[in-house]
Amino acid sequence: MFFSKSRPSSISRRQPQPGSTYILLTVYVGPSATFRIRISPDSMEYVVISPLFTSLPHFSSRPHISSDNSPSNMYVLLRITFCINFIYNRNKKVDVQKIRGKLGGVEVGDDQPTRVMAVLNLSPESFFKGSVAVENAVEKAVELEKHSDFLDVGAMSTAPYLETWIPPEKELERFRAVLPEIVKNVKIPVSVDTYRPQVAEYALKEGASIINDVTGGWLYPEMCRVVADHGASVVLMAREREPRRGLEPIDRVLKVLRGSVERFEECGVDPEKIVVDPGIGFPLLPPRDEPYVVRGEYRHGDENWPWWRWDLHVIANLPRLRTLGKPVLIGVSRKSFLRRVAGAESPEEVLPASVAAEAIAVLNGAHVVRTHNPRETRQAVRLAEALKLVDRA
Repeated sequence: MFFSKSRPSSISRRQPQPGSTYILLTVYVGPSATFRIRISPDSMEYVVISPLFTSLPHFSSRPHISSDNSPSNMYVLLRITFCINFIYNRNKKVDVQKIRGKLGGVEVGDDQPTRVMAVLNLSPESFFKGSVAVENAVEKAVELEKHSDFLDVGAMSTAPYLETWIPPEKELERFRAVLPEIVKNVKIPVSVDTYRPQVAEYALKEGASIINDVTGGWLYPEMCRVVADHGASVVLMAREREPRRGLEPIDRVLKVLRGSVERFEECGVDPEKIVVDPGIGFPLLPPRDEPYVVRGEYRHGDENWPWWRWDLHVIANLPRLRTLGKPVLIGVSRKSFLRRVAGAESPEEVLPASVAAEAIAVLNGAHVVRTHNPRETRQAVRLAEALKLVDRA
């Protein structure tokens, strides 16, 4: 690997292939020695920008040195060259890895279109009333199917800031009333939104093929055995038991998801049937399966990260989840961080912000979008997919 020196105007304009990573780095090593380094999977080059120092939001480093021609300057530049080569080679290996998986028998991943998972709630207490269907659940399911690849059915709201907890018996009762008919009347795979093994067991026996566990399997470790025994697919959400203060949100998300994935694979779950969810809108895990409401500004246990900034940071850094090697599901639909940013009062007001956030998530690498409004979401993700493929001028 070598650096090719060129004038600023002669930087290659060749466009990257879809999925390529470009890193832009500005390094200051003296009053007349500033370098801008651009790294791609195919090439690396640096440009002298002298004497102006350009500060970029991506990354900048200004070592404290005394003279442009001093040995320490050369040492700094050599060290920088070594580090950049390391970053380049590491990212190149990550990028060539294609992410593939199966969710309920449907292929998901890099080589597939972005999949849409529609939400159907059997719980009257759910935060978005437009997703609730009790008496007409089957009809609602058939309608949602028209714009969706999966149907995610829930019988207990898990909105962490509302008093929505119900006992397992009540959750089972709600599923028993309509789940068999839903499975019978739709042709797309049915997912069940539950973290309770006994509920998952019932749903899988009735024909559901996906378990969406918003605790990542941490609240009930036996959930992995239920999923493995039925050969089901599973969505594992990032949920910490204890805050890891001092780390950025995306690092905390990666760490807890890696633990969930390892536990489920060791339990016998097919690695291809595991999808990860960064847990937008979800705080620290409750200590037990009991009523638990989380409000306030710092729901992740770190006063450096208000809950809504946490969510924005994770969405902006979704590409880093590729290191897990699993398809990524994102659920941002109608969530409270959108209301905070947009200045809205209710979930009904933030459809435009929802589809915008979903499109951004797809641009950042999401493979599945879980949504309350699949028709609008389908349009947004198709636009995002087109933008990922088009050559930029």
